[in-house]
Amino acid sequence: TSCPSKRHSAKDRRVALLWSQMSALSSGEAGDHSNETGPMPLPLPPQFLTPAEHRGETVILASYPRSGNSLLRGLLEKCTGVVTGSDTLPQRTLSQALQRAGARGEGVIDGRAWVVKSHYPERRGHARLPCDRAILLVRNVWDVVDSYFNMTLTNSHDTTMSSADYERFAELFRDLAAAEARVWRDFNRWWLRAPVPLLVVRYEDLIEHRDRTLRRVAWFLRKERPLEGTPWADRVDAAAAGFEVLAAAGEVLA
Repeated sequence: TSCPSKRHSAKDRRVALLWSQMSALSSGEAGDHSNETGPMPLPLPPQFLTPAEHRGETVILASYPRSGNSLLRGLLEKCTGVVTGSDTLPQRTLSQALQRAGARGEGVIDGRAWVVKSHYPERRGHARLPCDRAILLVRNVWDVVDSYFNMTLTNSHDTTMSSADYERFAELFRDLAAAEARVWRDFNRWWLRAPVPLLVVRYEDLIEHRDRTLRRVAWFLRKERPLEGTPWADRVDAAAAGFEVLAAAGEVLA
């Protein structure tokens, strides 16, 4: 079967744009000792943690593929000043595409990263990693399946198929949708039953209510400590505002 034609779409460009185009945000002063291992957030641009800054835990950012994991990773890096990791092999084609767009933590699962992306158990990463707490990012199953179908057939994060391609591969899409919907259900059910502290974040809320949703995530990362009066509050507002600039310009899906 020949490959489908490709055309760039604004629908899924947000991954590369958030990594490569978001302007530098004001770092503020790092002085919030929310963890005895050191102050957070750290100054920007985002950096890997040093041994002295190690948080003493690993927070897994779990999501079914195409649920907005890279989007949230980019925003978290702006909030925390720490590069996010990933259990994906950095040599993989899609992982290399993220690296070219600015994702520096592909393949990093050690103490240099505090938050680590994973699609486990839908797929296994390149190595086992601890999970002290988890953020579960959930997106509408039909949008996930459609985006996953595009990624599978184009082997790209930021292109989509034409209407003619959808007609051409209609039977393949129906089969994939039926199968992936069940896997999506089982994936999220597994994490909802996992015996670790868990925060559930809806992708749709991240798009429509960025500041409020990022504040929830920061509150969770701070082990349910308030943000007000700390550098976290300003950093979260700045990260959300930076995304708003791109959205207003039509460069990402608002």
